[in-house]
Amino acid sequence: TGYKNVTFNRSKNKFQAEVQDGGKRIFLGCFDTAKGAATAYARSEYGRADAAKLLQPRPAPTAAGAEAIRQAEREGLTLTT
Repeated sequence: TGYKNVTFNRSKNKFQAEVQDGGKRIFLGCFDTAKGAATAYARSEYGRADAAKLLQPRPAPTAAGAEAIRQAEREGLTLTT
């Protein structure tokens, strides 16, 4: 589907949002569109927790990591996270 924690349920012909929490599957609901299921996930406590992680500052790269970035740039590559 292209969205985190969203799958298509063929038997129901709907998109569903679900997460794993401590090894337990938490069902968030069925939706007509993948975007609707993704929105439900994003608005859930699980989606908000993921968003909060993205806002945390990243540590500076180590010397080896910085060298790898420079080497990739010399080769015309762009590293993504």
